[in-house]
Amino acid sequence: MAKKKNKNLIKRGSTWHFRIQWQGQALMRSLGVAKETAARDLRDQYMANLRNYDQIDKPEKQVEEDITFGEVVRKWVPIHKAEVKYTTWRDYRSAMNCYVLPRFKDRPIKDISYMEILEFRNNIEVSPKRANNIMVPMKSVFDMAFREGILTDNVMRKIKRLREETPDINPFPYSEIQEILRFIDPWYQWYVVVAFFNCFILLFGQIRFFNKITKRFTIRPCLLGYP
Repeated sequence: MAKKKNKNLIKRGSTWHFRIQWQGQALMRSLGVAKETAARDLRDQYMANLRNYDQIDKPEKQVEEDITFGEVVRKWVPIHKAEVKYTTWRDYRSAMNCYVLPRFKDRPIKDISYMEILEFRNNIEVSPKRANNIMVPMKSVFDMAFREGILTDNVMRKIKRLREETPDINPFPYSEIQEILRFIDPWYQWYVVVAFFNCFILLFGQIRFFNKITKRFTIRPCLLGYP
């Protein structure tokens, strides 16, 4: 009975030792204790470490200052992926893999400064709108690190969005639309008119410009949801 209780324990002189064959390798360590009960407690602790960590000693807890941005991203991915649509996640993944991770993956997240993020954003050769979109998943990673207690100061909250220029929209004038319709088979002209009409509604929210065309083809605006 005592032999089973002292499995993987041997006593040499007055000191107990832990010995085990683990994954084809002989492991042995002096426990530095003379009491049998203390030796069993240490033996149980070492056995738990082997099962959980594949080593005798429990790995040291990583200092929070050493946690890299990439390590936080690995925890962020499965959580955030389930919270957004597939198309949104595809854009986030592209932004992270192409721009953010190559620059910050191996950096301790606490060492990433406000100025460094601004320089990164200013140096990527994309439009202001795309740059703002790239910052979105990066901010989400920093938010999670802040809520987890890894960060005490979330620098991403200080980053303001870039001003996005509204593109100039120059719709076809009435004369050009008539010229386009002249080269279209009469059977399909109705479809083209509806296409122009819908685009105009989306861009300007009013239909006066197309009054002549709608009268010509007897299209009622109310059919598209406008009284």
